[in-house]
Amino acid sequence: PHDVGVLHHHLPPQQLVRSIVSLCRTVELTVLLAGSAPQRNALAALRTDLEREGIKDVRITPPMGIVEYVERVAAARAVLSMDSATAHIAAACNKPMVAILGGGHYGHFAPWRRSSRQVWLTHKVDCFECDWQCIHPYPHCVADIDPEDIRRTMTRLLDDREE
Repeated sequence: PHDVGVLHHHLPPQQLVRSIVSLCRTVELTVLLAGSAPQRNALAALRTDLEREGIKDVRITPPMGIVEYVERVAAARAVLSMDSATAHIAAACNKPMVAILGGGHYGHFAPWRRSSRQVWLTHKVDCFECDWQCIHPYPHCVADIDPEDIRRTMTRLLDDREE
């Protein structure tokens, strides 16, 4: 089975669950959830939500130091992440990666890639470059990314890797 790390997330939980469920219905996956100690409850809730949707192979990794974390990202079959250290590590390691990129600092630190294996998804809106001072009730640039786009993109990356 594929090993896909969901190694740092700030997508709305329902959107992340829909994305992972859709992906797992397309490709056989082991889903690894990683985060810091303060994120443990949120990760446990995410695992419960995924299991409720029929995704059985969901694992929460133990807390790790930075070296272990980089090794875990480097070992992942593919990575789904927000624009975070995780995404940048995955890109530096040339991993198949889908990263969700908001508009707060769009273009300053991302999107970048080493190859076509890295794809940054965003929902372009007219308030980009807001410096994360969102004027909306929720961040449309992130929350309005269609989970199906995430699934299609990751599936394509995994299929390309298999060739």
